Amino acid sequence: MKVAGIIEARMGSSRLPGKVMLPFGEEPALGLLLKRVSCADKLDEVIVATTEEKGDLPIIRFCEKIGVKSFRGSENDVMKRVLDTARHFEADLICELMGDSPFLDPNEINRAITEYQARDCDYLSNFWPENTYPLGFAVQVYRTEVLSRAEKMTQDPVDRSHVTTFIYQNPDLFVLEGIKAPSECHAPDLRMALDQSEDYEAMQEVFEGIKGSENPFFSMKDCIRFLRNNPRVIKINQNVRVKKIEEG
Repeated sequence: MKVAGIIEARMGSSRLPGKVMLPFGEEPALGLLLKRVSCADKLDEVIVATTEEKGDLPIIRFCEKIGVKSFRGSENDVMKRVLDTARHFEADLICELMGDSPFLDPNEINRAITEYQARDCDYLSNFWPENTYPLGFAVQVYRTEVLSRAEKMTQDPVDRSHVTTFIYQNPDLFVLEGIKAPSECHAPDLRMALDQSEDYEAMQEVFEGIKGSENPFFSMKDCIRFLRNNPRVIKINQNVRVKKIEEG
């Protein structure tokens, strides 16, 4: 079974345009994320799924420069983009990852894939049915066949934009499983997702505070420990509003 880590990334964020190319040390956020994700040995391949928009050419060029595979698809129909990416690269199992999560821990990717393969389910994530992790560490695992089945069953723009909402909101149609954060990583009150300028400011503080330039393979526990010891940094982005699902 071929397992592909598919990272959704685009330049056209409404709240923080170009966020995936904002620098962390000497490389962009997407570069840091790719470097970290590539350490997950449960992944056979890592692919960046971006859009056909001209503005996303910098993402394609960056991927070409560092030798990472990419795919271009619909900007708004992200469900189809991810499915087309998986089909194009003949992936059997999709590990869906967010391009705005440069601190994503490869150990959590390995854990999610291992748990999925050990359970008889269609879908597994570390934020369903409740999120116990810091924001910015989401991992979802499901078969390409499951996404293909869901894609045929909904044309709702919200479902098409969020890829998997139709799956995890329909437990009567799909077998769902979730995993919780280990006790030392239970921190749903913390934000490490790059969504607004306040997030970038806070995440830069974390990156510099844990010397991310010298050690780009820092752990999620390192991030949490730094924030707990530096409540001033937590306050920088604690009031950033999480968008509702229907807002895209």
